[in-house]
Amino acid sequence: MNQLYLEPFSGVSGDMLVAALLDLGADSEAMEEAFSGLPEGLFRWRRNSVQRQSLHACQFEVESLEAPVHRGYRQVLELVQRACLGSQGRVWAQAAVEHLATAEAKVHGVSPQEVHFHEVGAIDTVVDIVASCALLESLQVGSLWSAPVAVGSGLVDCDHGRYPVPAPGTLEILQGMPLCGHDLPGERTTPTGAALLKAWQVRFEGRPAAMTMAVGYGAGQREDGPVPNVLRLRLEQGSGSAERLWEYRCLLDDLSGEYFAAAMDSLRRHPALVDLWCVAVTGKKGRPAFELVALVEASGDLEFERHCFEELGVLGFRRMAVDRVRRPRRTEIRSSPFGDLPFKIRKDPDGEESLKPEFEALRKRAEQLGKTPRQLLSQWLKASGSTSGQDEGAAEES
Repeated sequence: MNQLYLEPFSGVSGDMLVAALLDLGADSEAMEEAFSGLPEGLFRWRRNSVQRQSLHACQFEVESLEAPVHRGYRQVLELVQRACLGSQGRVWAQAAVEHLATAEAKVHGVSPQEVHFHEVGAIDTVVDIVASCALLESLQVGSLWSAPVAVGSGLVDCDHGRYPVPAPGTLEILQGMPLCGHDLPGERTTPTGAALLKAWQVRFEGRPAAMTMAVGYGAGQREDGPVPNVLRLRLEQGSGSAERLWEYRCLLDDLSGEYFAAAMDSLRRHPALVDLWCVAVTGKKGRPAFELVALVEASGDLEFERHCFEELGVLGFRRMAVDRVRRPRRTEIRSSPFGDLPFKIRKDPDGEESLKPEFEALRKRAEQLGKTPRQLLSQWLKASGSTSGQDEGAAEES
């Protein structure tokens, strides 16, 4: 599956993200379709070809056609919701606005509903959010990774006054992200750029090996500094058959049997979960405990973490990146002595294919016929003359 790698060595802003995605080859028609839902006559956009220290890059510019306006959180959110985005793009765009509002609210000591954006309330910020989310969705990447984010140095003039870089709202959003570029002059990362990284749940560690398929450069407005003021994106394809997962481990010694069973059932239903198991162990102070081990898809690990904290009440996890290697396999519906069933077909290292009936389908058919799954498996093995599954039983997804 493809992944996207961001290199914000000179910072990140909304327009830099849009420009880099366009230069990378994202679908500009998806962006224009998203714009079609916004009110007419508010803006014009153009795509420019520019140089930053002799490096060719794409620049995305938005020209506002409206008088200066300060929009509130709800007004900005309503504009974003009017955009013709796909389901995932809409989730990202709304999350970016919410991150901006939450940060501003905390900095100024008000509720998000009371926030009135100044620079962020301008139409160009709305356009940057909508465009970048539409373009990213068109790439259909499975995961997003990033190098540390350059933030810059010095002071920046905002509507409320002059603040140190990163601006307070930007720094609030950037919490938990690795930062660099503190020697670069001026503001390098904007609130919108930071909010989009957070909305996209970009990861900064455990990036798997991959092959670069395309590169895009998005130029910022500044032309000073020791490095080109560009954001570089790489569209990558995972190498080999390895799939990057996250492994979580924790010890549970204070849950009753009822709550433990309910929590395990809830975790097993999480869409990002790949596998889950528990092992009885002796914990600290000789307490009987269970070690919980979960394998989670890289694209959904943050949501899984939040879900675990809510369900289990643990204080922390041990987490590490792992690679899963699987044999090529597919599922097909095939006939059997007891009707059509889905079969798992795998390719062995020698190139030969072997197949087994899916266990859950076999179990349900056995219940309908008043038999056991093992009886049906034995019947199928005799009828097909196959030895597949004789020792292992019917196939189960893992």
